[in-house]
Amino acid sequence: MGMKPPIRRIAVVVLALLSGSHMGCTVVFKPRIKPVTDYPASERFDLRVHLHFDNDFLNAEWRSKLDRTYILPVGQVLKENTQLLAQSLFREVVVTEGDQVRPVDSVDATLIPRVVSVDRSLSVFAFGQADTVISVEWPLATTTGALVWVATIQGKGTAMNGNNFTLHNQVRKQLQGATNDLFAKTYAAISSSPEIRAFASDRIRP
Repeated sequence: MGMKPPIRRIAVVVLALLSGSHMGCTVVFKPRIKPVTDYPASERFDLRVHLHFDNDFLNAEWRSKLDRTYILPVGQVLKENTQLLAQSLFREVVVTEGDQVRPVDSVDATLIPRVVSVDRSLSVFAFGQADTVISVEWPLATTTGALVWVATIQGKGTAMNGNNFTLHNQVRKQLQGATNDLFAKTYAAISSSPEIRAFASDRIRP
């Protein structure tokens, strides 16, 4: 008498693992993921492009407050992969960052990507499916501000939700998948754009 039934004891242990033992603290995910580099070998656009990252882009993150505050920074991951993407698409890329967009000499176009949203859908179960979805707007404009091409592209990564022991690794898998998906789709969209190809052709140097 007085002892908890085995099933109830197991339920208490599982609940503790899923909800965590440090209520009210902040968890910042810092997953290390591989940059996307496996772009198809193709001819780059003959354009010198000014690629600018504003502070909103650099500080982009997912944040949610449940039993504690969870933060997933994505700005630096997106910056690194955007630079690699641009270098694979354009002849030359000049990179600047900060809230002030300063003119750059002798460029053909400006690309200032914008993070539209960073979302995560979570399961109530550790072994349920969780998704990380990142949406980025890609506006390529002339140096006078005329829009050449723009698209908003979404990347999605899926993995298990995870518990206290596996959560960080599952978040890494989700972010890796979302990054891979986002930049593969973006490369395909930009490289096949007839508007960008026509713009580059019009600017071919003698």
